[in-house]
Amino acid sequence: MKIGGSPSRNALNGNGQAFLPWDFSPPVVKGVTPSPFDARGAVEEGTVSFSGEKCATSNCQLEIRGKNFGGSSSDVIVTIGDKKCLEPEWKPAHPKDGLPYLRCKPQQDVVGDKETTIVVAAQSQTFVKGSFDFSSNCKCQRRIGCVFLFLFLLWTGVWCSVH
Repeated sequence: MKIGGSPSRNALNGNGQAFLPWDFSPPVVKGVTPSPFDARGAVEEGTVSFSGEKCATSNCQLEIRGKNFGGSSSDVIVTIGDKKCLEPEWKPAHPKDGLPYLRCKPQQDVVGDKETTIVVAAQSQTFVKGSFDFSSNCKCQRRIGCVFLFLFLLWTGVWCSVH
């Protein structure tokens, strides 16, 4: 028998009676927006959104699209590197594909690829560093500063200046 696309396995409980346990599949990520995200985090004043606007006037949350995020609202934990993504939430339907998706606010961290763990619908999955687009860099607001910022980004594991 299959439930939610996962086959059951034959088993006996402690009383010798047959039962059909099953496991749901872990989360699968198909897209992260923005990618890369701003290493200054979504909560720092002056952080620039994906559209180039300051977070105070635009949404700077990460959107994580995929499957196996559950069919109803559940507790969500997203850990990027060693930092919890703040205010994580499960959303019922993404405008692009109608599937549930996750949103959260990344914290300030060093530039670079991050190992990321997602817990949703009582399932957990870790994405190793570099295996998906959980990566950050320094976003810039002024064109002249972008040239210097590009040179700065040649190194990873460094902090963005927050000013």
